[in-house]
Amino acid sequence: MKRPLLFLFALTSLFICFLYPHAYEPDPIFPQGQYYSVTVTGQLQTYHHQANGWSLLLTECLIRHKEQSYHCSRLLVTTEESTVPLQAGNQLSVEGSLSSFSPARNPGNFDWYGYYKSQRISYRVYAKNVSVTASTILPLRQSLLTLRESLTQHLQQLCGPDTETAALLTALLLGDKTLLEEDTKKQYQDGGILHILTVSGLHVSLLGGTVILLTKKMYLPLWLRGLTASLLILLYWQLCGGGISAGRAVVMFLCLTAAPLLGRTYDSLSALSLAGILLLWQSPALLFQANFQLSFGAVLGIHLVCPSLTTDSSSASKKASPLLFSLGLQLTLLPITLYHFFRYPLYSLLLNLLVLPLTTPLFLLGAAGLWLTALFPALSSVAATWFLIPCRWILQIYDLLCQASMTLPHASALIGRPTLLRISLYYCVLGLVCLRKQRIAPLVLITLLAILLLPLPHRSLSVTFLDVGQGDCAFLETPKGTTILIDSGSSDLDRMAEERLLPFLESQGVDHLDYVFLSHTDEDHFNGIVQWLDLGGSIGTAILPALPDSLVSSPSYQHAITLLTSYQVPILYFSQGMSWQEEELTLTCLAPVSPSHPHSSLYQDLNTASQVLLLQYQEIHILFTGDCEKDGEKLLLDYLQEQNLTCHILKAGHHGSNFATSQALLTQLHPQAVIVSCGVRNRYGHPHPTMLSRTEDSGATCYVTASGGAVSVTISHGKARLKTFLSPGPLYYR
Repeated sequence: MKRPLLFLFALTSLFICFLYPHAYEPDPIFPQGQYYSVTVTGQLQTYHHQANGWSLLLTECLIRHKEQSYHCSRLLVTTEESTVPLQAGNQLSVEGSLSSFSPARNPGNFDWYGYYKSQRISYRVYAKNVSVTASTILPLRQSLLTLRESLTQHLQQLCGPDTETAALLTALLLGDKTLLEEDTKKQYQDGGILHILTVSGLHVSLLGGTVILLTKKMYLPLWLRGLTASLLILLYWQLCGGGISAGRAVVMFLCLTAAPLLGRTYDSLSALSLAGILLLWQSPALLFQANFQLSFGAVLGIHLVCPSLTTDSSSASKKASPLLFSLGLQLTLLPITLYHFFRYPLYSLLLNLLVLPLTTPLFLLGAAGLWLTALFPALSSVAATWFLIPCRWILQIYDLLCQASMTLPHASALIGRPTLLRISLYYCVLGLVCLRKQRIAPLVLITLLAILLLPLPHRSLSVTFLDVGQGDCAFLETPKGTTILIDSGSSDLDRMAEERLLPFLESQGVDHLDYVFLSHTDEDHFNGIVQWLDLGGSIGTAILPALPDSLVSSPSYQHAITLLTSYQVPILYFSQGMSWQEEELTLTCLAPVSPSHPHSSLYQDLNTASQVLLLQYQEIHILFTGDCEKDGEKLLLDYLQEQNLTCHILKAGHHGSNFATSQALLTQLHPQAVIVSCGVRNRYGHPHPTMLSRTEDSGATCYVTASGGAVSVTISHGKARLKTFLSPGPLYYR
């Protein structure tokens, strides 16, 4: 069989996709969402200095909690600046608070659980005290850590007050991005050139090629040249943190140097496959990480897709070959990029053509200046003049190119996350063309882009109850593509919009909300809207409850009006009986009553005066109750009985409080499903056990975001299908 390693790599990947348990599994010992006081002992493998302290990686750990002991293989420790001298290999005792990693709780959210699982790290401990119990040392590892710290300091000294250049060169040469400003990182990412700051194949090939060239000039034998280059490459990989992209490149370089010694012909795809098998054998969860997919996808694209674009040997084709090569790479990585990041920098193809030729001199000049300063400190001024200045010029060119590209129209196109079916179809067409060794014609290219990018017609109404911690947020998208948000806020997540709402909306391809309905203006229902607007989001119309005079002057209500007005968002005020309609969809306001209504004086606070909305679509009814409770719920119940209204799905009032979703309300509505939006192990004890018992006794199935993450409802052909994001079925919160 030709290329058996490639076949084995494909088989391994398929096995992991279908049989490896990569979904979120709640921790039975230390459930997510709580901190546990623990004492941990383990061996220090590596450490890294951060802005607010140190990050330590311990292995072979023993965790003690409440007189019980548990073992785990790897554990991350975060500690403040410590006077305790630490060295790799030390046996440490750590006292602090342990937590497990949170999974993605909504579509599009970052999966910290999966990320750390791919690194085989089980928990994080925020240390209050760190002590060394045994001073054993791993000499090689400690030498590399000391060298990395020394080189970082030399770079900072070399750059002086120019901290941005120091941070960029540290990322480029040593693979350490912790010094980068978020704005700088975002600028490179938006431009589509962040990959140049990741130690990968380019860095490994430049360093390895330089070593082989120098050893060849020294007339060393072939085996000694290969051995020297291989050892230095392995040390450099560990020096830079042992990343996935660099690890893939290192294995391929080792195969390249070993092939002539073994009398074999080097085959890049076989070397790539060997690298993939070795990495996945160590951690199967790597297969689902963006950096693994992009790194291996890029090499596959170079060897399988690019030849289909550059097979023509004419002079015109040769001149266009760099552009065609870049196009082939972008075609290969486009589905992966959209799946993980939802956006595509439209001008990255041209930007990379301008940037990549400068990356080689930047790396070589930066490395030469760094080592000259490190080996001969007296020559630091010479290094700063002859090596640093050209590096600064190149980085300034990068900066100007990124800024220029972002001023162009549609610089960062928001596409959203394509479905796995569309991605599979895309790669099937691309693979068929490559296997038949045909050139990718314009028609094929258009077909590929159409498969992935053309929006599909909306044939259903989708409603997603987002998990925003202790708060409320529901997103609706109509068959016509109208986007509606009902509440958005959280009292326990400081960056709710940035971490939960924005990634979800971008995964749906949404950057504008046509309507925002606010049940009321408490922080846990409104601060997400504030953050969304601050992040550059836009709103077509905001619809607030029409309040009686006694509540209009409430500070949060006035603040909401002032803020929405400052962002030039039109505001409407709804009261009982008013509605919004689009084709078959109707949103009717059931509460509060009009300010002129004699019963409006019963509303004592913003919660009781919550805007209650009834969604009606194809005979399916969903009731959104905000924080309606007590007297507000009694007025609502009177109106429901008067109009003889029921619903199929009920969003429980006030996050499952015992003072909302009364037995009388459940009896009147007779819902089939009740959805509770609340935070994991929140301090209010929501949802209240009594409320859960009432729901269960009524015959309804209870879905709780704290247990199952986001709850999605799809309504089509008069039927509603419910699905939780984290679990296959309904979960009760206990």
